[in-house]
Amino acid sequence: MFSTKSHIIHTYEVLDGKQRLKAIVDFYTNQLVLSGLEVKTELNGWTYATLPYHAKTVLNRHSLSLISIIPSEDASPEEIAKIIEIIAERLN
Repeated sequence: MFSTKSHIIHTYEVLDGKQRLKAIVDFYTNQLVLSGLEVKTELNGWTYATLPYHAKTVLNRHSLSLISIIPSEDASPEEIAKIIEIIAERLN
């Protein structure tokens, strides 16, 4: 996943991986039911809340990789927008 940090208001914008991140959040908040699993098929139909303890433990040990792009303090909004545009083009 790639994100940028605005040095003005300290917010992050996800440039790549939005769908994956949303699916993870939806799963951990029990809004996504597992389906179509070809491995561990016995977990089809389960939400995070209904998973066995061991399965939750295994999932919770994983981490997400993130690359943050932090512009210099003197970068103009136009320069930041250009950097984001260049990176987004390269990702696609």
